[in-house]
Amino acid sequence: MSDHKVVALFYVQSCRGVGHLHRIASLATTLISTHPTSRVIVVSGGPSHPDVEERLVSHGIRFVQLETLKAANKEQWKLVTNENTPITTDIQINRRDVLLNVLRMEVPTAVVIEMFPFGRRRFHFEIEPLLNACYEQRPRPLIACSVRDLLVKLKINDQLWALNKINTYYDCVFVHSDSNIIPFSHSFKYSNEMKDKIVYTGYVVDSSRVNAIDNITTNNKSNSNTR
Repeated sequence: MSDHKVVALFYVQSCRGVGHLHRIASLATTLISTHPTSRVIVVSGGPSHPDVEERLVSHGIRFVQLETLKAANKEQWKLVTNENTPITTDIQINRRDVLLNVLRMEVPTAVVIEMFPFGRRRFHFEIEPLLNACYEQRPRPLIACSVRDLLVKLKINDQLWALNKINTYYDCVFVHSDSNIIPFSHSFKYSNEMKDKIVYTGYVVDSSRVNAIDNITTNNKSNSNTR
């Protein structure tokens, strides 16, 4: 690992759907494509998606699948396992320990956490220990939050809680949007109180999906020309 200038650890938790995982996968593959000597690790805690895992591994990225948790079908605020059984303390402890072990083994220079504290607050049992462990590491890694353009509506107290977490732990917040189209203040009232930490990245495009769409379009054109 001493040959790697950058060691980046990405944490992502999809509760339903695959959008968050695809976005992190795009960030991870872009990083390793532009910085070939880097070491990149993606830790996912949501349902398994072999196509995404295969894509990451094919780029030389280490993929770690935590014991799966997702949102319940009806009571979406509840977390359940892949078999739809309730979350247990043992599952929480196991996931936390695996995550912390990855941090200690890889000794990242940068840790990117998807959504938290603007979302994924139900996963505080593993994310806050991860953040604290980052501060125990010497040298401490850069800590960034990766967040989409629009947040689910948060109560004022929840926004203040998130602001406190950002100012306590994070070096920067990667907002995946264009401030000229949708500024972060549109869905987060206290964005001005952390404006020095906000970095607008532009919208993240999943190149694998774009290529698939291009292929479909090209094939359709070819088929129409042969009719």
